[in-house]
Amino acid sequence: MTMLKTYREDWYSPLINIVNGQDITTEYSKMAPGPIEEVTEQVHARGESLVVELPFKWVDIGTWKSLSEYYTENKLYHAPDNLIDLDGKNNFVDVEDKKKTVALVGVDNLAVIDTPDGLLICSLDQSGKVNEVVKIIESKGLKAL
Repeated sequence: MTMLKTYREDWYSPLINIVNGQDITTEYSKMAPGPIEEVTEQVHARGESLVVELPFKWVDIGTWKSLSEYYTENKLYHAPDNLIDLDGKNNFVDVEDKKKTVALVGVDNLAVIDTPDGLLICSLDQSGKVNEVVKIIESKGLKAL
């Protein structure tokens, strides 16, 4: 973690908060996007070495698909009570407004993410393109998802 404090200070605090049991979704959203490989490249460029031994299974939660898979594999995902998913399967729905009913009919493999500032609906297989959406949102001066 010292390496992250040195090379990606903006990631350090949220990761420490996750380790200390705070909500992973809230803390992860505070981290600027970017691959861990950028950190290792910085370390290598300075002539330093980096060896990381992880006492746990590494999970790269960089997309809604990978988060959905992680939650499902670990039995952490529970469809919201306000979700009606009729004839669909493998949908990942996260809706902050618990009073809003969400209905999916005959659709599969979707991420439906509803926040106070926006609504994202995408194929789980295309969820890696969310960064492109964020760039467009920023270029238009709109509120981020």
